[in-house]
Amino acid sequence: MAQVSNLLSDNITTREATPVVQSASGEGAPGRLIHVDGLVTSLATDSANGTYSMVRLPTTAKLKCLELTNGAGTSSSAVDIGLFYVAPGIMPGKAASRVYNSSGQAADGVVDQDFFGSAVAVSSAQAKLDVINESATYTTAKRFQPLWKAVGLAKDPGGYFDIVLTITTEVTAAVPFYLEATYVD
Repeated sequence: MAQVSNLLSDNITTREATPVVQSASGEGAPGRLIHVDGLVTSLATDSANGTYSMVRLPTTAKLKCLELTNGAGTSSSAVDIGLFYVAPGIMPGKAASRVYNSSGQAADGVVDQDFFGSAVAVSSAQAKLDVINESATYTTAKRFQPLWKAVGLAKDPGGYFDIVLTITTEVTAAVPFYLEATYVD
């Protein structure tokens, strides 16, 4: 015979504890959702390793939703969806100058190029494709963590992360890319 379970989420379990333990905003407790979006139209000559910086989030953001909408690319067009670090004081629109490795030390490069999505096919038009965990890296449990912790950094570097599309297979048509992110900070 099947067993009927009556389980409680962590949030409800802590609220029923003695003494009551309050969850943090975005970790089960109410929080203000912030929606950001970005639109980039590729060039007909964009080749592999080109990047499209789509949205900028604080390193402390707890990402809840990430959806990609795009027009039709060419037959094998694909992109990675990942995080680039933008140091404090970098002017909006400027490229990321420094990133931090898993030890929390400054290093040049990308934090994680395919943290959310790995070689996501963009050859066909699609609307609101859920890409928050396409790569199986940003698990459900990590959605309760600030991005800096979810990506594996030892400490919060401060500043911002850009969510960036990196071309893995060339895009040889002008394709509109639209990315929506919803987070709690």
